[in-house]
Amino acid sequence: MAKRPTIVGVGACLAVLRARPDAIRRAWITEAAKPQVRELTRALARRRRPYRIVSGAEIEKLSGAMHHEGVCVEAPPPPAPAEEDFARELTAAAGPACAVYLDGVQNPHNLGALLRTCAHFGVRGVLGAAGQVPRLGPAAMRIAEGGAEYVPVIRCARPALRLGELRDAGVSIVAASGDAPQTLYETDLSARAVFVLGSERQGVTPALTTCASATASIPGTGRVDSLNVGVACAVLLGEHARRHGL
Repeated sequence: MAKRPTIVGVGACLAVLRARPDAIRRAWITEAAKPQVRELTRALARRRRPYRIVSGAEIEKLSGAMHHEGVCVEAPPPPAPAEEDFARELTAAAGPACAVYLDGVQNPHNLGALLRTCAHFGVRGVLGAAGQVPRLGPAAMRIAEGGAEYVPVIRCARPALRLGELRDAGVSIVAASGDAPQTLYETDLSARAVFVLGSERQGVTPALTTCASATASIPGTGRVDSLNVGVACAVLLGEHARRHGL
């Protein structure tokens, strides 16, 4: 029997309720978490969807997540547009529009943190190569604190081709690199932009660097080799927001 699609964490579960209330099939809640999720239990009662008061150990067994904050809902993962549709929407955007491309970032905890940051800055989507972007499981959804409901994860079959098409359509493709000769603050950023972030060990691969319209570094003291990918993402998006708004 297939494992139930579950989402854990107070922020993540309440975000599903607010964005896709009819997607929630049932919930499991600990006694201690009840005061934090009254909105959820009331909504389930109105819709005649079941919920049970259970132990934390039972939620861990259901979801496979150790850090569940005492609440778990059964719901499918958030939907994502096809990569072709997303590219058309980004290209046609009239105002500021941002996306993030992850190159070799495979840690689901990093993905969750990135989705939280991206939701804060109004990012349209997080892209990555099909088969490389980590699965959006319960842990990533919890760390995203609801961000996964607002920022779709799009898996691309031919990433270099897709980024090249976006660049040719006038979207800034900016690859983050500690070795770049110019800093982020010296780099031209159009209102429509895709920031490409690589893994902390390998960085952005040459195949995707050649698709970029610019490479940019984040200036610092040099006392550490690199920033965590989530922190780097926040710096890039913050600068884009400073120039163009959200």
